[in-house]
Amino acid sequence: MKKRVLSEVLMCMAIVISLGGCGGTAEEAVKKEAEAVVETVVSDSEESNESHEKSDVVQETLVTEQSDSAESVESSTSNSQEALDGDLEKIENLVMEDVEGTIDTLLEEYELLLADVDTYESYMSNTAAVEGFYEKVYVKTIDLGIRLREYSVDLAEEILASDKSFDEKYDDFEIIYDCLYEDAGDDMYDEIYNGILDDMYDDLYAGVLDDGYDNAEYSEWYEARSNEYEWWSDTRSEVYDEWSDCRSDIYDFWSDMRGEMWDDDIEKAYKKLEDFVEDIEKLESKGAESVDKLPEETEEGGENTNNSSTDESAETDLIDGMRPDFKEAMDSYETFYEEYCDFMEKYNENPSDLSLIMEYTEMLARSTEMSEKFEEWNTDDLNDAEMKYYMEVNNRVAQMLVDVAY
Repeated sequence: MKKRVLSEVLMCMAIVISLGGCGGTAEEAVKKEAEAVVETVVSDSEESNESHEKSDVVQETLVTEQSDSAESVESSTSNSQEALDGDLEKIENLVMEDVEGTIDTLLEEYELLLADVDTYESYMSNTAAVEGFYEKVYVKTIDLGIRLREYSVDLAEEILASDKSFDEKYDDFEIIYDCLYEDAGDDMYDEIYNGILDDMYDDLYAGVLDDGYDNAEYSEWYEARSNEYEWWSDTRSEVYDEWSDCRSDIYDFWSDMRGEMWDDDIEKAYKKLEDFVEDIEKLESKGAESVDKLPEETEEGGENTNNSSTDESAETDLIDGMRPDFKEAMDSYETFYEEYCDFMEKYNENPSDLSLIMEYTEMLARSTEMSEKFEEWNTDDLNDAEMKYYMEVNNRVAQMLVDVAY
């Protein structure tokens, strides 16, 4: 279009030039025509430039809007991720507060108990309170283990409901392992199983009761000490089992969730979450039954008549010719190694199982402890019956260890 109009202008100018000085109406007409054409060209050019300017403004506006939109999406995603991280951190803090609070409560109650049973005589007047505290340690361990499983569910629900990718969710599930399986699990083991219960053995069985040997009637002392050892041994075994089961359940759940994230299968992940919740509900029933078994507190220190001396226990000071504490130590040593060898069979079948590896470390520690206590018995001080039993137990344990090794 521009080229055609420009051509017309040039043509008109040529006509004017060719007319020279002829003058007249024709020349004026040609000039007017040329001016009109030029005016048209100028007008078209201005409109074209204005049109280009408008187009540039529209294009710049579109680019700005697209950029703002992208930044808005990115900001929304970032806010969503920060919100999820914040929720996970809140649950993580609740976990550690719960674990620390439970342990602190038990420690405070134990300190109060210990103040009431700091002598043989005061212990004998408060045996019901001692037995009740052992039961409380067990029940508190059950309840804490259930809550740790429930925290695992809370964390899983937050992660699964997020808008993150499967890869990101896979990484987020690591919090269950770090916070619950490792940190909370370690605290339970260190502070309850290896803490409070070890203190009770030292303070009570090997402490105030051991001190009563020279001042109390032997039959009464022996029965009280036997009961104390049984409460301690049973509770320690039960607490260990609860701790081990709790960590094993949490580990399996963590592994299952990450497995489904790896497979990009959200439906299967929710199904396994539902199954885990059902398992927890069954455990809650078990915890309620254990609470019902807690001994009722008695007034004025609660003397436990079941632990008083009896005519039957006074009939003899020896068991099959052996001192009761010696036979008890030998039987405890052999019982532990029966448990140890049963565990080693499971470990040898699946040595890569992380939960078994953790338990293996504990078994080695307990084995060292039991062996040291066994060797504390000086064979020079044993009578014939005790020496015979000592050798029999030692041989049976040695044979069990040989059998499990091959």
